[in-house]
Amino acid sequence: MEAASSYKRYLGIQMDDCQHVNMITYPQRGTSPWLKALNTANKYLLFEPPPAGAFPHAKGKDYLAACIVKAGSTDTMVIEKLDEIVLYKTKTTPESGVDVL
Repeated sequence: MEAASSYKRYLGIQMDDCQHVNMITYPQRGTSPWLKALNTANKYLLFEPPPAGAFPHAKGKDYLAACIVKAGSTDTMVIEKLDEIVLYKTKTTPESGVDVL
């Protein structure tokens, strides 16, 4: 959740941090723009794999898609924002091996 919140801050999107947002009841969840942003975000390796036996980072990805939708991004802007995050993550954690699928 901290990674998702740091990505949001890096992009300058005004929204509560991930740990304070209930993604189950989030109003944009399931809308066409949110689903497009989520499907695009899922193509990027933005989060480290969870430890064995732990849940995947679904909330972080859901939250990041919500942030991008809240910012009013077009399809092209979604890709630009995610590309910016990849560069940001690579600069802050060079050993992460982040890549785009």
